[in-house]
Amino acid sequence: MGKQVPLIFAVFFLTLPGRAAEAETKPQNLGLMREVVDLHFSAQPGFQATDLIHRRDVEEIAADLISVGLLAEPPQELTKRVPADDSFLRQQFAGQNGQRFMRKVGAVQGGYAELEKLGTGPQGRGAARTLQAAKGGHELIEYLATTPHGKQLSRQMSRVTGAKSRPGAIYTKQDLLAALAELISQ
Repeated sequence: MGKQVPLIFAVFFLTLPGRAAEAETKPQNLGLMREVVDLHFSAQPGFQATDLIHRRDVEEIAADLISVGLLAEPPQELTKRVPADDSFLRQQFAGQNGQRFMRKVGAVQGGYAELEKLGTGPQGRGAARTLQAAKGGHELIEYLATTPHGKQLSRQMSRVTGAKSRPGAIYTKQDLLAALAELISQ
C-alpha cells in the first residue's frame, strides 16, 4: 500500500492542467532540438561529429531554437563555453594537417580539454605544435586524458606550468547536444 501513495500522487500531479502536456512535450522538445542541431551540422561540408565547433554554430543554432520556440533567448553562457575563434585551439590547428590531428584528438574522450589545457601554459603551445607535427603525437594527449597515470601527470604539469582547464567547456556537437538538452529540460 505504501508504494501506491507516491504512484497515486504522481498520477494526480500529472493530470493537473498543463502537467501532462509538459511531461509529454519534453521528449518531443529534445527530439526537435536534436533535429535542429543535426540539420545545422549536416549543412557543413565535411563536418564530422568529433570536429571542434565554433561559437557561431551555437549562435546560429540558438536562433533556430528560438524560432521554433524551444529557447526564449540566446544562451550566452553556452556560447562562452565554446572556444573563441581566436583561441589557441583554432589558431594552431587550422588547415588540413591541423584538422587531421584535431580529429584524432577529438576522438578521445577529454582530448580537446587536455590539449586546450596544455596550450594555456607558457611553453605548452610549442609542445602542442610539436605533438601535431610528430607522428602519433595525438597519443600523448590520449594518454594524458584517459589513463590514471596520464591524468596524474597532467595535474602535476598543470601545477608546475600554471596551465588551466575550463570545466564545462563545449568542444563538439555531442557536448553541445548535452548542454542544450540540460538547458531545454529545465
